Amino acid sequence: MKSWSLDSPSIFSNKQQTASYRKIGSGKRKLLFFHGFPGSSAQISAFYPVVEKLNLEVLCIDRPGYGKSTATMRDNQFSLYEKSCEHLLKKFGWEKYELLSVSGGTPFAFYHLNKNVAKIEKFSVVSGLGPVQQKQFRKTFSSLSYLGFLLLPQVPQVILLKGSDLILKAGQRKRRSSIMELFFPISEKDKECMQKVEVNKVLNSAIQEAFEQRGLGPQLDAMFYTKNWWVNQYTDLGSKIHFWHGSDDRILYPSMAKALHQRCKKSKLTMVDHEGHYSLIINRIEEILK
Repeated sequence: MKSWSLDSPSIFSNKQQTASYRKIGSGKRKLLFFHGFPGSSAQISAFYPVVEKLNLEVLCIDRPGYGKSTATMRDNQFSLYEKSCEHLLKKFGWEKYELLSVSGGTPFAFYHLNKNVAKIEKFSVVSGLGPVQQKQFRKTFSSLSYLGFLLLPQVPQVILLKGSDLILKAGQRKRRSSIMELFFPISEKDKECMQKVEVNKVLNSAIQEAFEQRGLGPQLDAMFYTKNWWVNQYTDLGSKIHFWHGSDDRILYPSMAKALHQRCKKSKLTMVDHEGHYSLIINRIEEILK
């Protein structure tokens, strides 16, 4: 299996915004990837082992406030990110393509699917975050994790930077920081994956890029996660959606994937035994994309 690689992001800029992104491969099969929380387009590295074999061209754009993608606390995350997608998809001439989201990238991928349904061939949701503000989904999500989302936008950015430094230092020692483990605990399978040198390097880079703008991106995300971002039209898009979830996911419980599957008519659901929140896409990327 080809090893992960980590390339520097590219930048586009116009009068309205600046955004950073990464693109790998040149295959006929186009895939727009929505990175996790807190993360960055560095997570596109997970596709390197299969990009040639599956004839892929993969694009991942940093959400507003992440990496070099500009934003303010007044911006609408969904619409600003969608503008970045529109610009780059037009630039690269993508007319038909697939979507794949992980974790906190899922609400943004749903928004994009609803806006561009005729262009999307299929949508793979891996360890996906549902509308946790709704009662049905609150039961599928840790109370401490939800509290973390509520608190994050209120934390002064100076403290956020110190916290991100602690997370990075722990990551460099191939360990999980106590603050991340408190609010977003992971499985033993996840910890095992993080011991791999190339995976550890990419995840640390993604965290560093997530907090590059003093934590603005994660703060904006957290604000939207605790709002009711779900719209009724999403329930009718299920024929294009395949949910994938690990049975050992301790951040987003398997019951969340089941609730999303029930909500989206005609969608598919695959529960994968003995995989966690991070390990699922790392270990099963080829199976997910076949």
